[in-house]
Amino acid sequence: MTIKDNVALVTGASSGIGEGIARALAAEGVKVGLAARRVEKLQSIVTDIRNAGGEATAIELDVTNPEQNAAAVDQLVSQFGRLDIAVLNAGLMPLSDIDSLKTDEWHRMVDVNVKGVLNATAAVLPLLTKQRSGHIFVMSSIAGRKVFKGLSVYCATKHAVAAFADGLRMEVGPTYNIRVTCIQPGA
Repeated sequence: MTIKDNVALVTGASSGIGEGIARALAAEGVKVGLAARRVEKLQSIVTDIRNAGGEATAIELDVTNPEQNAAAVDQLVSQFGRLDIAVLNAGLMPLSDIDSLKTDEWHRMVDVNVKGVLNATAAVLPLLTKQRSGHIFVMSSIAGRKVFKGLSVYCATKHAVAAFADGLRMEVGPTYNIRVTCIQPGA
């Protein structure tokens, strides 16, 4: 099976794993929409991809905003004609013991790590169900299997998205031919 000429959306693509995934997909001939808040960083990566012969576009996206998720999908489809792959990678991992009561960080992690996945799924799912194909990758972590000191809330968010990916796979896989893969780096 080849993925050449597929179209992918990668959230959290301005650095780290998301950047690496976007570059790897582009190297395989996938047209990539790199989505994140840091547009200037995205533009630099897009330039690198294009200079290497790939096709890519930068999309400003705050995954916590449902309207921006929908607009990101619209922009990608407008430019490349369709969507085949969604890599839901955006995430945060602040480190602090639970008794430090950094509740603002907790809420931000839930907003980005969990609600961001839900918002992105809501944006891509209508298109993928209509075309009755596609592949959604949900980024979890080893923290989605094992809890670590200082990462209680982060681990909870990664357990949540792993469970969500399992449920999504059961609900859309057989009916709509949509694959759902949960990636757990470190596991």
